[in-house]
Amino acid sequence: MNTLRLPVRTMLVLTTLFCLNACKDDLNETVTPTLPPVTGPDSTRAFAVEEAYPGYPCVWKKANLFGQPITYAEINGEAVFQGDIILTPEQLAGGGGDSLGSPNGRTSGAGTSNNVRRWRNFLIPYTIDPNLPNQARVTNAITHWATRTPVRFVVRTTETDYITFQQAPSGVGCDSHVGRVGKQQFIRLASGCTTGSVIHEIGHAAGLFHEMSRSDRDNHVTINTGNIQAGGFQNNFEKYESGNLAGFDSGDFDFGSVMMYPSDAFSKNGQPTIVRTNGTPYTAQRNALSIGDLRTVIAMYGNVYITWKDKLYAVSVSTGDFTSLGSGWAGAARTIAEDNDFLWAIQGNTLWRTNRFSGQYSSFGGGWDGAVGVAGADPNGNLYAVQGTRLWKIDRNGQRTRLGGVQALENWTGTEALFYHNGFLYIVWQDTLYKLSTQTGLVVKNLGNNYGGLRGIAAANGSSVNLYVVWGNTLYRVNTDTGAFTQVGANNNFPNTAGIVGVAGRLYVVSGNIFYVVDENGNKLALSSGWLGAESMGVVRNAGLF
Repeated sequence: MNTLRLPVRTMLVLTTLFCLNACKDDLNETVTPTLPPVTGPDSTRAFAVEEAYPGYPCVWKKANLFGQPITYAEINGEAVFQGDIILTPEQLAGGGGDSLGSPNGRTSGAGTSNNVRRWRNFLIPYTIDPNLPNQARVTNAITHWATRTPVRFVVRTTETDYITFQQAPSGVGCDSHVGRVGKQQFIRLASGCTTGSVIHEIGHAAGLFHEMSRSDRDNHVTINTGNIQAGGFQNNFEKYESGNLAGFDSGDFDFGSVMMYPSDAFSKNGQPTIVRTNGTPYTAQRNALSIGDLRTVIAMYGNVYITWKDKLYAVSVSTGDFTSLGSGWAGAARTIAEDNDFLWAIQGNTLWRTNRFSGQYSSFGGGWDGAVGVAGADPNGNLYAVQGTRLWKIDRNGQRTRLGGVQALENWTGTEALFYHNGFLYIVWQDTLYKLSTQTGLVVKNLGNNYGGLRGIAAANGSSVNLYVVWGNTLYRVNTDTGAFTQVGANNNFPNTAGIVGVAGRLYVVSGNIFYVVDENGNKLALSSGWLGAESMGVVRNAGLF
């Protein structure tokens, strides 16, 4: 369940492929849906593949979605993708951009990398329709997700965007939208949908797609098209080329994913439609999120990044769980900059841009020996770094321009920390904290001295007037207008601090072996351990997501 997709401008090219129902394949016949009888799962399999309208007649249509040709089924006036995914009219209408009225997300594998489609602050508000039977399967599935992933669920009060769990209109199906689509959206469940099916459908709502549609799936499975039901059901087995979708596959192919089709999905004869490349069937499951599922959810919703023992890790700020994004990071400079999709770090005298979902990286130029780190990005995508004696502004292409002139501080050698926040750059140099203009590099304000040995600077949220620093073993609050410097809380001991970052009103500190979450009053909670020797930290602070 490990495929991530980046948003691509979409235009709709829609043509009817053919009409069908369970028994007919007439290109010229207009098909009118009729309600099928309520039936239970096929007894020949451990569970039935999730479908929105099992047994319903449909019209197969083609569209150009996210830059990728797809085929979906039109049933009861709805666009049904891969059996149980409901596409919105906006997703099929084109328009591009980063708004909920435009297409975003992923159509191959596990989840959406677009911040607009993910749920803000890791929270999914929900309601349960009182007419939905067996509501325990919903609450049990929610508990399963909430205790294992960064995602949290709250009963909806006044939230605009939320999920309603309701009875399936077909009486036999299970379905969901993918990611946050805006306003009320639905997970629809027939009586035959189990707790495992609800876990699967919540996966779609959180942003996950089916595992078998990964672009690399042919390296792992073979599709037996001769065993697939007639009438267009082979379209449910399309894979989506990462090159066409500006996407990528994350992690190893996962037969144990809760998002994986069963081996006999959409079979016409009880024989396997999907087998391993050695020809043997596999056992899919609907018991729990797999380790691969959890890692992809962390990659989507974990927004703290730590380098430790040569590897870059994405870390969940709600659970402390983490997943590796690759190796080669030994000796990375202390601070990591970020934007919506990329991390920027200096390692081995080189500035690297790294996809924060896959860990894929590319060089953006050398000559950065001795740099403390990189800060930003500002609203224009610019980064900031000190290297040698100079302060530099770095554009999106890695081109750097010297900041400062004859009236600016000319020698920044010995800089201990730098941080971009709310339109200004903050630098600790020779024991003093300076506030600088990002336009000129000139010092706007001297915020005081005695900052030698500082281990990092952070802000709890993007608009706060306060910064937070760990100096010695103690957490302090610094007012960026006045320079006022005060200790935060009483339970405030952070020995051997490797770094500090902040997001959504919380601070995150690696102190010795422990990864802590800390509120603005200094109350701390250990989230995970094993971080002794961490070298650098960064956090994604996009206001649209957090």
